[in-house]
Amino acid sequence: SETESIEFDELKQEIREVYYRFPSSDEMFTYLGNTGLQFDKTLLSSCSNSDMYLETKDQALNLGVYIADLAYIALFQRYKDADEYLKTVYNISDKLRISAAFDKNLISRMEKNIKNNDSLEVISDAAQNRIFNYLSRNQQEDVFALISIGGFVEVMNIALHVSNEYTNDNIIIRKIADQKLVYENILKFTQQYAENNRNVNDVLELIHPLTSFFNHLKTETQKTTVSKSSEGKIVFGGGNKTILLKNEFDQLKKIIVSIRSQIISADF
Repeated sequence: SETESIEFDELKQEIREVYYRFPSSDEMFTYLGNTGLQFDKTLLSSCSNSDMYLETKDQALNLGVYIADLAYIALFQRYKDADEYLKTVYNISDKLRISAAFDKNLISRMEKNIKNNDSLEVISDAAQNRIFNYLSRNQQEDVFALISIGGFVEVMNIALHVSNEYTNDNIIIRKIADQKLVYENILKFTQQYAENNRNVNDVLELIHPLTSFFNHLKTETQKTTVSKSSEGKIVFGGGNKTILLKNEFDQLKKIIVSIRSQIISADF
């Protein structure tokens, strides 16, 4: 019956969201933000580049880049920059014909709350969720996959550049190593849409050096521990730990810088 098929679709959607749950740019920066991450405006992709993205794949990848930049800006409460990047996110969404994901209410909330840090983070996260839900309802998850790849590359680029010197106990570098699992989830999600989809295949080829790098990165399985923090929260330790050696860190940085420059110059 019709109700059963709707329920099944909803269930399928829930399973897909849980299975391919990868952090939004906001979550990744908040995660990195507790590690002494610094703000460096020179790492942002310039909003003036946005006019040169004419193909769907370039618009989608760079929308991901700008959403990640917006999350970074939100974390550091850079209100002036936030306004410009919000407009750019909206304009590229419009070119991709997904600006309907942002209703007028969300836009006015964005403008009103631009000076309220909590709202700024909530809004940039809401932007990503609205886009995903809109694309999902319109069977355009392949576009969302490309947005996610652009966002992942930009978050990694920023984190790699602000991580300072390599040391074994550098907490930002440890968090960067942990992104192997996030990347694998994004990749699985994207590969579902590769069949007869030139945009997806072009992008999978672009990120192939990164796929190959993460495939060779060693993961150590450690005994899982459960403890309570001083605030009474339950903390899980152990599990899978990805190790990033100095030469691997340098190699990863080169790969990310190369992929990012091809994305923002729309040259691949």
